[in-house]
Amino acid sequence: DPESLIATFAHEFAHYLAHSVEAKPPGGEEFEELATDVLAVVTGFGLFIANSAFKFRQYQSAGTQGWSVRHQGYLGRHEAIYALGIFCLLKSIPGRKVEPHLQSSLVPTFRKAWREIDGSAALARLRDIDVRKNPGGIRKLPMVASELETS
Repeated sequence: DPESLIATFAHEFAHYLAHSVEAKPPGGEEFEELATDVLAVVTGFGLFIANSAFKFRQYQSAGTQGWSVRHQGYLGRHEAIYALGIFCLLKSIPGRKVEPHLQSSLVPTFRKAWREIDGSAALARLRDIDVRKNPGGIRKLPMVASELETS
C-alpha cells in the first residue's frame, strides 16, 4: 500500500523536523504523536495522512472471504481531514483540487470541515501568525484549536 507507506514516511520525517527545534509540541510531550501527524499535514502530506488513517478492505477468493480494518497514525480520519482543510485554506488550495484525491468516504467530511473552518475567527488568527518574524507565535495554536470548536 504505497499511500500508507508515504504517510508513515511523512510522519517519521515530521518527527525529525519536530526534534530539530527546541520547542515542545503544543500541549506538551503527551501530545507529541498527534502534533507530529499535524506537522506531517502542514508539510504537505495531508492527503496521505487522511487517506491512510482508516482502511477497510473486503476480499474473496476460492473458498475464502472476509474483511479487514486498519487504523494508521495518531489523528483519527476526521481530525486529519480538519487539519487538511485548515492547511488548504491557509495555502489557498481550492477544495475542488483536493477532493478527487481523497477517499470518497472522506469527501463529505472534508466539505463539512471546509464550511466550518472557512471564514472562522480561528482561521483568521492562524493567518496572522508570521512564524518567520515571531517563532513563538506558533505557541498560540492550542488556543486557536479550541476556538475552532466554538466558532
